[in-house]
Amino acid sequence: MVGAAMMRAALLWMALAGAAGAQELPALFDVVRVSGDDVLNIRAEPSPQAEILGSLAPETTGVEVTALSADKGWGRLNVADAVGWVSMAYLAVHADTGQPLPQRFACFGNEPFWRVDAVQQGVTTVTMPGESDRSFATQTLLRSGNRRDTFGLTGYGLALILRREQCSDGMSDRLYGLSVDLVLPGPARLLSGCCTLQAGR
Repeated sequence: MVGAAMMRAALLWMALAGAAGAQELPALFDVVRVSGDDVLNIRAEPSPQAEILGSLAPETTGVEVTALSADKGWGRLNVADAVGWVSMAYLAVHADTGQPLPQRFACFGNEPFWRVDAVQQGVTTVTMPGESDRSFATQTLLRSGNRRDTFGLTGYGLALILRREQCSDGMSDRLYGLSVDLVLPGPARLLSGCCTLQAGR
């Protein structure tokens, strides 16, 4: 009986890892299968023996996973100014994660510091130091015709070219799953940075 139970647990783990592996990243996930009096630990490495950096409450939603471990059993996320790992066995794809990206997401860069609060089929706002915020009516995200990892968001002179790839903000040890090139009109400027699916952060 013990052997059968262990086999069922192993099959469940492999099924969950396979489902996570099929999801394009970065993506948003919700914490599941964690009891109300427990937490999901965030570890320094993709191992149950690694140092605990923090935790996620049982009801946590919208967790951004930016990459998977080699065995697809652990998901990488940003915690404080570093990266951590959580077991994918306790995460399920968030209902509004969107394909290829959620309706709302944020991009940012430094030197100079800038931020874009992007909205598909809505108003996208660009914030630059020493300038008034600029708003652009933007369309639905475009997929590249020949690359699955590249997307574009445009609107009246504004263009964001996004790529699914590891991206560092250059200011911390955080690692994001999207890079961006931002093209601004009047005067024309090209800036590069990273993006997060957690629009409010």
